[in-house]
Amino acid sequence: MTRIFLYPDKKFFGEALSSFEGVKLTAFSDTPSLLRRLKSDGADALIIDGDVPHISGIVRFLLEHTPTTALVVVGNENVKDADLFIPREVSVNDFSAMLRKFLEVRGFLLSGGILGRSRAIYSVGEIALKLARTDISVLVVGESGVGKELVARLVHNRSERSSGEFVPVNVGAIPESLLESELFGYVKGAFTGAVSDRIGLFERASGGTLFLDEIGDMPVSLQVKLLRVLETGRFYPVGSSEEREADVRIIAATNRDLKLEMDMGRFRSDLYFRLAGAKIYIPPLRERREDIPVLVASFIKEVEKKTGKPFPGFTDSAMRFVLGYHWPGNVRELRNFIENFVSLAEGSPVTGEDIKGYFAEHSQTGRKLPVRWRENIPSEMAVILESILEELNYIRRRIDSLVPGGSLNIEESERELIENALKLSGWNKSNAARILGIDRKTLYRKMKRYEIKED
Repeated sequence: MTRIFLYPDKKFFGEALSSFEGVKLTAFSDTPSLLRRLKSDGADALIIDGDVPHISGIVRFLLEHTPTTALVVVGNENVKDADLFIPREVSVNDFSAMLRKFLEVRGFLLSGGILGRSRAIYSVGEIALKLARTDISVLVVGESGVGKELVARLVHNRSERSSGEFVPVNVGAIPESLLESELFGYVKGAFTGAVSDRIGLFERASGGTLFLDEIGDMPVSLQVKLLRVLETGRFYPVGSSEEREADVRIIAATNRDLKLEMDMGRFRSDLYFRLAGAKIYIPPLRERREDIPVLVASFIKEVEKKTGKPFPGFTDSAMRFVLGYHWPGNVRELRNFIENFVSLAEGSPVTGEDIKGYFAEHSQTGRKLPVRWRENIPSEMAVILESILEELNYIRRRIDSLVPGGSLNIEESERELIENALKLSGWNKSNAARILGIDRKTLYRKMKRYEIKED
């Protein structure tokens, strides 16, 4: 049963939701009643008129106490942290269609433990849901820690193969000499020590899904055999001349640039194009910082449930550190960070001073801010500057890794840096220019050149 709260109680809302099945509607006429129920019971979604008094306070309360509740705002597109905005002038039918699609994608993501309010993570859900309704092979791309296996499981669990097994394997963790027999199995006598037949992961996943994590680490010799399975649905166990059928769906994942791997001869182009026709890209956390408060609130609740003690919270200065940090380990690193500080917290809120040592210790920029800078700027700004330096180092590493004939779009990289600086500074042009080390006029000129506008 999907629980939807309505505030205020409007006839229009009821009419738009009248055709929804499996939905329980609860309307509220005052803010205190709404907040009490949100805190005690929670809801799957809150549909709220964007012009109600104190809406910013309601949004803050929702993010803190029920971070998984979807926020649907009607009529005021300036409300921050809304998951969905619906114009006031839409018809009842259009309102219903927009909300129905949104709730389906949102519920789909939550069913797999994927949290976030960003458009980027919603798009991941849209694509994954479409692919779940097919049986084609899928390639999931993203940095370590973004949740590639979660998305793969999500696709499997909503597919027609959900009654079959989801079999994950980290290709890079298995020695090359053992990988073929691990995947395809072997027959008795195939090699020394093969005293009996053994099925491989393809047969174990029969009727289900085989998840090949870090596919970029697969040896080229095995890539040929994987391609044959994808094309024919058949394979040979090691040491056998008898073909076997592979009734399995392949979902592969990588944190590598497979096009670059192709150029360097480490990944077959035919296999890449076979997989990349259905691709899901999961952006790193630094590119969807609006998801961080939701993830933090949710992880805190998880740890509180495990430890049985309430967490006193983070101060504003601490949250500025959390929001400004680069999170190279993405969601996995953020979860570990929250588990550590929530578990060890005593009676008072965690401050910026309490946690800044973590970010200094875990900084992976390879280049630090000059000491005299640190002495003259707030510690929160230092974290932001370190994040920008990480972007610069990332670009330098890309340049260093280019093979002859490769190319790097410098303008694209500059645009990305400017956008990140603007987002980190809350679109304050003066602060963004200071972070980038340029004056405001130069910043405005570059924003105009790259057509950068605030969302």
